Amino acid sequence: ELGYDDVRIGVLYIGGCDVATHVQCAKNDSPAYEYRSNVDGTWKNLTNVTMREGIASEDWDYIVLQHSAPKAGVPAEYAKVPELIDHVKSLAPGAELLWHTGFAWRDASNASVEPPYESSEDMYNRMIAAVKSEIVPNQSFTKVLYTATAVQNAATSALKRVLYRDGAHLSIPLGRYLASLYVAQALTGKSVADIAYTPEGVSEDEKAIALEAVKRAIEHPQELMPFTGDEVFHRNVLPVGRSRLREGQRQSRHPRPHQRELVRRLRSGLQGTERRVGACVSGSEQAESQRRKQLPLLLQRPELRQLHRQQSGSFQLVDKGKPEQSLYPRPGL
Repeated sequence: ELGYDDVRIGVLYIGGCDVATHVQCAKNDSPAYEYRSNVDGTWKNLTNVTMREGIASEDWDYIVLQHSAPKAGVPAEYAKVPELIDHVKSLAPGAELLWHTGFAWRDASNASVEPPYESSEDMYNRMIAAVKSEIVPNQSFTKVLYTATAVQNAATSALKRVLYRDGAHLSIPLGRYLASLYVAQALTGKSVADIAYTPEGVSEDEKAIALEAVKRAIEHPQELMPFTGDEVFHRNVLPVGRSRLREGQRQSRHPRPHQRELVRRLRSGLQGTERRVGACVSGSEQAESQRRKQLPLLLQRPELRQLHRQQSGSFQLVDKGKPEQSLYPRPGL
């Protein structure tokens, strides 16, 4: 969709590998890597591969280097980066070198590093600080891929609980999709805002937040740009329940994470402009009556909001005294 027909990807992989280990493997020509390649749309894995063999497998335009996540926030752990650069350049003198930040863990306190990370955001801040001091001044790198910023942006949104599959790895497909969107735009310079591809299991709401997180990371690569409830609501991505409820149809008792987030905010009373949140449902009187019963906590706060019936037949929650204002201009969303 970005205009590239021949895309070839190769990954030299050792789980949790840091820069010093890569240097040692290069020096000893150690067959320590699993080589994951994709040249025709399918992934192939080879084991017991050396760095030299992996790099020699293609005429690469870009070679991306990355540290292990726990050590990526410690400047002293970057001491061997120049040595790694020399090895890679000797094997692929025509390739451009890029640096990939990785991303902060959800459970950052589990990382074995001194001093320990206090939180995921602290890990992110230290990673970016280390990259700014140790990588950005190095003219061997033509570009830095700040995937850490895109992920951390998304982690401040309603995607936080579904962004990771455990304390240290991105979820499949959402987390990896987010990272891929960022890398695609950062690497090519072409916007992914209108990209049609959405992997199975990623909702349109989740995609909208992911794209916004990527946009913010492209515009401010070294700075966390957190989401607030108001911003997300204005993007029409946090509806409560389904957009349309047919007669006799029951709402799921297991709402999606972004729905739970909105209910949590409404329960807490909301702050400022976040109070103007729509909860719309179209359908018969029976369906609307059922919907009323399913939102008792919302309707118990008349001092904050009132129920306004629109001509479309939808119910919408708006600021008391301001029935003409709504964050959802299109009924049923």
